[in-house]
Amino acid sequence: MSTTPQSDPQAMPLADLKQAAGLNDPPAPAVQPTAEPVAQPATPVVPEAYTMESGENGVTITLAPEFGGEVYKGKDANEALAKLAKAKADANAYIKQLKAQPAQPAQPVTPAQPEPVDPAVQATRDWLIAEQAAALGMTPDEYRARVSMVFQTTEQMATNIAIAEFHKSCPDYVDTPENSQVLGSYFPDDLGRFPTSQELKQAYALAVYEGKIKPQAQAAPTAPRPPVMPTSGATPTSSADQTAWNMPLDQLKKAAGLG
Repeated sequence: MSTTPQSDPQAMPLADLKQAAGLNDPPAPAVQPTAEPVAQPATPVVPEAYTMESGENGVTITLAPEFGGEVYKGKDANEALAKLAKAKADANAYIKQLKAQPAQPAQPVTPAQPEPVDPAVQATRDWLIAEQAAALGMTPDEYRARVSMVFQTTEQMATNIAIAEFHKSCPDYVDTPENSQVLGSYFPDDLGRFPTSQELKQAYALAVYEGKIKPQAQAAPTAPRPPVMPTSGATPTSSADQTAWNMPLDQLKKAAGLG
């Protein structure tokens, strides 16, 4: 039996021989992409709860600001730690006491209600107003408006008179907004009327005494002039009117023994 060149191992190409013998190189593995390194989060820095220092004066324990920042001192570590433990125990006891107390509900603020008016009294009041209005030829509403205007006018006149009398009795008072506010501070807010001139004068005296108001400097009164000495040539109208002030100079010398 003849052998073909293709079936002769000696005559086969090397590639065909490897393939026939199953010796071909395995395929190269696929290149896998390299994963990027993931940045790990930084480990948080936990602050020290306290620091302990020893010195000539003893031991000092200082809590970190995050834990209160208190300072405890002792002659040694045991004494400082005892103070720290007592403070912690007192704080826990106070917290338990607060938790044990029942929560107090907020009390609502009830606005003051006006006092009720007796219907009989109101009816009598309306009847009197109607009678007064009819006597003046007005309606009740017109009468109420007129009475209110008269009352306001009278009150304003009393205020103006009090202010005028106060300025007259205290001429050294300087009328400024600041001084007016100081005077007003001496009267209650619920006074219900304008102060009288005497009340304003008393308040002004207190303000000056306490140094809250500085009075205006007043000009010094002019001293009376002494009588003018007559000259030697002047003669009095009568001898009865002659005095040391109007006597002629030569007569005054004689009277004094200086002639």
